[in-house]
Amino acid sequence: MENDVQKLLHNHTLTRNLTPDELADLARRAVRRSYLRDSYIFRESQPRRAFGILISGQVAIRKGLRGLPTVLTQLGPRDSYGEGALLDEYPGVVALGEISSDDSTATVAEYTHPGRLHMAYSFELLGNDSSPRHIRATVEKLRKCAPESWPCWTISNHDVERVLSRWGWIGSPPHAATQLSALLCALRGSVCVFQGEELGLGEAEVPYESLRDPYGIAFWPAFKGRDGCRTPMPWDSNERAGFSSGVPWLPVPRQHLSLSVAAQEQDSASALHGFRRLLAWRREQDLLIHGDIEFLAATESVLAFRRFDAHSSLLAAFNLSAGSATVAMPGLVASRSVSGHGLPEGRLEDGNLQLPGHGVAFIEVMRSQQ
Repeated sequence: MENDVQKLLHNHTLTRNLTPDELADLARRAVRRSYLRDSYIFRESQPRRAFGILISGQVAIRKGLRGLPTVLTQLGPRDSYGEGALLDEYPGVVALGEISSDDSTATVAEYTHPGRLHMAYSFELLGNDSSPRHIRATVEKLRKCAPESWPCWTISNHDVERVLSRWGWIGSPPHAATQLSALLCALRGSVCVFQGEELGLGEAEVPYESLRDPYGIAFWPAFKGRDGCRTPMPWDSNERAGFSSGVPWLPVPRQHLSLSVAAQEQDSASALHGFRRLLAWRREQDLLIHGDIEFLAATESVLAFRRFDAHSSLLAAFNLSAGSATVAMPGLVASRSVSGHGLPEGRLEDGNLQLPGHGVAFIEVMRSQQ
């Protein structure tokens, strides 16, 4: 298959100037990491579709290849082909890129320079590391690599295990799912939410005979594929969850029925209601939308930072563990707790921040005069 990909690359205007070694490396990486591994694309004689997936899908053009600036120019919101001019005619239109590479943070920085994509999300928070230190390092690295870029954060998508399962949070109270959404919504940038996060869904167990993902079928049981995060959205608690009157592409997991939209609508303490309260509250917090960011602490369980502008400062802190936690915050004095988000709240007293399990703190703060 690599030879087929190389032929496509060699004949394409975006990559025809690459050296033979670069073409070979690019083809090898594409076959290894992209959806082109589904070789039926070539068996069905669909080279145009194959090349489209190669370019838009995963790692076809990466930082360092000579073809990259050309691709970025074509992808950018203000390019010589007029697509950018069209985007600019419609206020509120955003060009969002899904960037995958060996170092997606650096590649996001390349793709989101002024005049290119408006924003892009990377894959660093889609792994198994949920530690506050990793989250801090990811955000700070992107800030350093692309200080003028506007980030977009996500912790789940259609290609990875659902976050509550992936980060070992199954069995946590409903507000724990909302806390993760609150964390993303407190970072500088925008957020992509994957369906089911608002319900607190965990990964579904899909039996082998019901699998659709070719990778899961090929590598079962060592790798069960991506179907566990792709099952139907549970709208109600009936057999097919209100998703379809017919047989759906993937089965409805029984464990999701009790977490359906209809069931959670009846429970004011549900993850769904918590998610709605959080988003309504966040829309009223100007610092969370427009403010700058500075990290203050990243312990084993607590992530704390402040969002600020020239006039005010808001402490945002998250205890990502089930037990209570205390973190020293020297030099900060609480002015006012910003409530209304619906999550368990901590407090800042005498330079110490105290947080309940899966609790948060949003506190207007000032610097101590001492």
